[in-house]
Amino acid sequence: MLALLAMAFAGCASMRTGPRPEKGSLIVAPHSPYAIAIGPDDNIWFTEYQGDRIGVMTPKGEVTHFPIDPDGIVERIAAGPDGAMWFTDPKGNRIGRIAPDGKVQYVKLPTPGCGPTGITSGADGLIYFSEHAADRIGRMSVDGTLAEFTLRKHSGPAEIVAGRDGAVYFIEDVADRIGQVTRDGAISEIAIPTAHSIPSGLASGPGGIYFAELGAEKVARLNMFSGSIEEFPILPHGKPLGLAAGPDGNLWVTTPDQHSIRRMTPAGDFTAYGGSDALSPSFIAATHDRFLYFSEPSGKIGRITTEGEIVEFEVGR
Repeated sequence: MLALLAMAFAGCASMRTGPRPEKGSLIVAPHSPYAIAIGPDDNIWFTEYQGDRIGVMTPKGEVTHFPIDPDGIVERIAAGPDGAMWFTDPKGNRIGRIAPDGKVQYVKLPTPGCGPTGITSGADGLIYFSEHAADRIGRMSVDGTLAEFTLRKHSGPAEIVAGRDGAVYFIEDVADRIGQVTRDGAISEIAIPTAHSIPSGLASGPGGIYFAELGAEKVARLNMFSGSIEEFPILPHGKPLGLAAGPDGNLWVTTPDQHSIRRMTPAGDFTAYGGSDALSPSFIAATHDRFLYFSEPSGKIGRITTEGEIVEFEVGR
């Protein structure tokens, strides 16, 4: 998944602070935030690119770091149905749980090297996650009871999100498809209209399921009922990476190659905020009020209001 970030950042101008992204690779500062999620406690939880910690930041900017098993890494993180945060650990081949007090527990996955990546809570109170290397979707109860659903070979399931219809949706960044798994485990998949689109971010938003097409410089919307996909070119130019449905009824999109965050209306109109070389938004998550938070590899968590006002907090110490 770091390769997706490298592509998004390729060609960026050097930033005034933090690491310098170079074409074809992404150099990040130690303990820089990566994935981001809003917890049941309304705090902002984040993982790290290279670190052995999970961080949590209050809305006031107060930061606490909790250590994880040094033999693992954290890929994605999501709020669970039990008041804790759940995360994927592809290095340790397991799913982790971190309590509000920082206590970490793990559930080992049965298939070696399955590559757990995306993670989300379903409407049924279960934890869903993708197994990128094994071409499977996993489902687990909070007590560790596990089920797995096999996809076609060379699918590459990655980001995953719960839809408003009770099903769970996922993108396949190898096969250029978007898929659905229902509560009874039925799988359906739809080809993305643009070839080599490299789907990345995924969000349940107004009118359907949205996903970023990093390779095609588009944002697409899947109609959950008809199965049709509508694509919206990013205008002006930009490679979309992270998506979040905002509390204002719009979709919010990070375009790190342009150092900006875009607000996208349901009609597909874009407004860009930021633009400074010092801004490097990657993944983004929305609160229930007027704020969205985004991670930056320069060691910061940024906050943007629905009016486009941006502030940043240093968290990568």
